[in-house]
Amino acid sequence: MGIFDGKVFIDKNGDIKYHSWIEWVHVSKGVTHCPVCLALDKCWFDSEIMPQIPQHDHCHCTTKYIADPSPEKGATAECDIRKFRDYIFADKYAWNGKRDLFELLGFRKEDSEYLKTEYEKQAIQEYCKSNYKLGKLNENGQRINVTIRFEKKGRSIRFDSGWMVRPFGKLTINTPLAD
Repeated sequence: MGIFDGKVFIDKNGDIKYHSWIEWVHVSKGVTHCPVCLALDKCWFDSEIMPQIPQHDHCHCTTKYIADPSPEKGATAECDIRKFRDYIFADKYAWNGKRDLFELLGFRKEDSEYLKTEYEKQAIQEYCKSNYKLGKLNENGQRINVTIRFEKKGRSIRFDSGWMVRPFGKLTINTPLAD
């Protein structure tokens, strides 16, 4: 394995590209601040998988290159245990079928702590490897989808999970099962 593995790739047009990471920088020029740009300030993205810049006419935002993120360099993922304990496994949300899916795989409410920890671990690993897809962007920030994988009951299962990108490489979960 070389130092360029996973860094250099051929894009859909056949051009040679490389993954590099940026930090979004909101620049104030003394005018009204755009809520979307403010939500992106100090967020980290792969330069090939990032929101459009400029975001709008009169946008003064810029980017600066940063070292690749990693948990050792401060990148984190935070999954609220209530997403499993009080949502996926809650009786009042049983109608949505998500609990049935997790139970089919052998997970129960008692596994909420394990699921929380596993989602955090996998989400930050995949994000740091640039394995994410951009989702909705608004004044609350940039959503991304990250694939979570489990080996359970002799089967390999994948879930797309929904996360919010926060400043300085922090991810917070929106939903364990994204649409």
